[in-house]
Amino acid sequence: MAPESKLFASFRAAGLVSSGRPFILRFYKVTRKTILKVPVGNAFHVYDAHRLVLRGVSDHHQSAITCLESSSSKDFSGTEGGIIYCWNPFTEIIHQLVGHTSAVHLMCSLGDILLSIDVNNNMKVWDVKQNCIYSEIEWDQETFNITAVCHPPTYLNKVLLGSIQGKLRIFNLRTSKLIYEFEGWESSVTVLEPAPAIDTVAIGLENGSIVIHNLKFDQTIMTLKQDWGKVTALCFRSDNNSILLSGTVIGHIGVWDLNERNLMSVVENAHSGPIVTLTCAKGDPFAFSNSTDNSIKSWIFDLPDGGARVHYHREGHSEPPLKVRFHGASDMAMISGGQDSSMRVFFGPKSWGLNMGMACYNKKVVRHKGLKCAEKMPPIIHFTTETTRDEAWDSIAAVHLNASEVSTWSFHRKKMNERLLKHKRFKTPELAHAMATCIDISSCGNFVFIGYNTGHVDKYNIQSGIWKHCFENSKMVAVRGLVTDCLNQWLVTGDQDGTLQWWGFHKGNRHKSLSLEAGVYGMQIHRNSGLFAVSLDDWSISVLDIDTQSVVRNFCGHHNQVTDLAFSSDSKWLISSSMDHSIRTWDLPSGSCIDFFTVPKPATSIALSPADEYLVSTHVGELGLYMWANRNWLSFVSLEPLKEDFTPPMVNLPATAPDTGTVDEQDSDDSDEENDMQFDEYVSPDQISEDFISIDLVPSSRWLNLANIDLIKKRSKPLEAPKIPKSAPFFLESVSGIEAQMNNENTPDEDGTSKIINQSQFVLETLSPFGALLKKGDHASAFEKLFKMSPSNIDIEIRNLDPDLGGSREAMLQFLYMIANVVESRKHFEIAQGYMSLFLKRHPLFVCSSDADVKEAVAKLSAIQSKSWHGLKDDLNQSLCLLSYFKNSAMLNF
Repeated sequence: MAPESKLFASFRAAGLVSSGRPFILRFYKVTRKTILKVPVGNAFHVYDAHRLVLRGVSDHHQSAITCLESSSSKDFSGTEGGIIYCWNPFTEIIHQLVGHTSAVHLMCSLGDILLSIDVNNNMKVWDVKQNCIYSEIEWDQETFNITAVCHPPTYLNKVLLGSIQGKLRIFNLRTSKLIYEFEGWESSVTVLEPAPAIDTVAIGLENGSIVIHNLKFDQTIMTLKQDWGKVTALCFRSDNNSILLSGTVIGHIGVWDLNERNLMSVVENAHSGPIVTLTCAKGDPFAFSNSTDNSIKSWIFDLPDGGARVHYHREGHSEPPLKVRFHGASDMAMISGGQDSSMRVFFGPKSWGLNMGMACYNKKVVRHKGLKCAEKMPPIIHFTTETTRDEAWDSIAAVHLNASEVSTWSFHRKKMNERLLKHKRFKTPELAHAMATCIDISSCGNFVFIGYNTGHVDKYNIQSGIWKHCFENSKMVAVRGLVTDCLNQWLVTGDQDGTLQWWGFHKGNRHKSLSLEAGVYGMQIHRNSGLFAVSLDDWSISVLDIDTQSVVRNFCGHHNQVTDLAFSSDSKWLISSSMDHSIRTWDLPSGSCIDFFTVPKPATSIALSPADEYLVSTHVGELGLYMWANRNWLSFVSLEPLKEDFTPPMVNLPATAPDTGTVDEQDSDDSDEENDMQFDEYVSPDQISEDFISIDLVPSSRWLNLANIDLIKKRSKPLEAPKIPKSAPFFLESVSGIEAQMNNENTPDEDGTSKIINQSQFVLETLSPFGALLKKGDHASAFEKLFKMSPSNIDIEIRNLDPDLGGSREAMLQFLYMIANVVESRKHFEIAQGYMSLFLKRHPLFVCSSDADVKEAVAKLSAIQSKSWHGLKDDLNQSLCLLSYFKNSAMLNF
């Protein structure tokens, strides 16, 4: 069992979309859905291509996935460890192919044959059915280092290999023979893509050239040249358009018209990183792409110039986030900012999010003049939020690395403000090196306080951006942290030398100073209680009261710098993360550590949800936001103080989980469809257990009133007989019953007389189909036929079993045995009771007959009936007795 934290359990990861490895596109005929399988770290995600909704996540591999490939019935994933995993279409591992000693970076499937190539240029051919190596070849890296592979259509058992040296080779996998070698174009081959035309492939080169080449005649049809560096991906549209798409290292997508042999349009900055994969949907004007920027996008070709626009997209941070905070108490919004200078919002346990944009200096110029190139700001290292005036103006303020400017953001409008906060004093040469280091927004949502490494603390009106006041520090020591209280009375600043200073919120006069044992590294406040925590340079934590201006708790235990702090909603817990890979939970009333666990990578930021339901963390080098569920939120957890020699468990980071909600409400219709799985509809069995009595739950009119059928007919008889029309039309008589059917049998009428059989024929045996089944002893078929009849027809069938009405004595005897068998099987219990009561009423003389065979049948039926009824009667009496006892005892206690 994997080690776990006592207080927090792994829940899910948000913001992980693509790890920059090629994905595969699959179409399932059963559900008529197209699925994308995208590598993300040690697993691959399954997305619905229609709206890029996450439908499933595979099991984790032992190492990161490097490539994916699919056949008609299986999927294959190659890993950095050299193991190839075989999957069924439902993300379940079938078996493993072990043989490579280094990372697998290329694969190609041809029916039951799989070709794999590792980074050491070793090529192996696998027989997938037999789960064994068919053949293997080690190519010389100096003469032919393989970089690309494809299977040209109609080339049986043959693959085309491209190399760094620029040469191409056609190789037969069955015979392990080299068929032909192409000289190349004096540039490394980066991509090979078969064209819709036979014998034709597109070849992407490192120098930016795209060669359309005929393999059969070894002739170049055309050569295209892109100006954006090497070709990283190629794709042909398959909707009867001669269009070729090309990917670049700078994120552009080129759209080429092969008929005109020119560049038709360009999708600039389609991704912020190199394009890794380009794939077109078969027969549709859609394309899909992914990149190293942790994103997937679907494109639709509906622009007038033949270009494409974004149809749907799914993305996360392209570089690791550095700060995360919860915003608001209702929608569980998690705001994160990081090294990519962007601010993103993820909504609680749902994995989808929104991009608030990238921070840039010239946002106003970009918006008004339509420029496409923005001057990007440095990474976001710290930000703060406040919900009081969220819908009125900006509610988020962010500090950037080594920058004196502070950006403000509107959560309501999900965008950055064009205005940057920067005092004019920092434009002088003496303070040109000034950097904003910490920030806080007042509880009223009107003011933002900014601390600088020069010792200045500025107060701005966040709505207008007007500077209000400066809290001057005579020592001019770098401000590391600052907090404000809930009543706008105090501003507390922490300096690099370990001094805490209390300032008047409005006038800016200094009231008190307090020296700590080490320099301040960061501060976090719980406004409702007035407690704030200070992390120090000696790796300890101090908790102070902002009103009494005194230290109330000191915590020691971390063995490296504390990176972030978080209070619980009731201020009883303080959670801290450190560069020593640990996350600790401190109990403030007892002053002890109640939970302690470590993670594979140090946490850079942590935040606790407003209801303490989730803990979210960001980690060094990780692109996702990792959520941990609070065990104490739903169940009791013993929170005893940990011993000093406690060994913390190493807990793996949470994994991604399928979507529980999407932005588009229309996705709710198919939210239950994961991957291409087909779940059989549950059908309740006819009988749960032979020890139970089963009833059919049919309407009581079908069985309860069978014994009183004569009285019902008499009451239902019309006062005036229906008049026969003078010329009645000819009609085909149908049999009345549960299921409509034509009267193909000579069935009697409801009044007991036949319309076809003459009166003289009653002396003969004229059994109905039901009677014939009884006489043969086919009790199951006879009961099923009787079960489908209406009450009137049931009465007629049982009445006509009398030998005087065309029945037979054997059929009547078999009817008793049929009822006995049904009662003994404990199925159709109430139906059998109704049929038996009607039979006893219609044929009392037969039941009272002195014949031995009749007595034997009646005795058997009576014994079985008594056994079944007495068992049911005892159970009912016991239940009624217990109910009466509990009812009376409850009334007495009350």
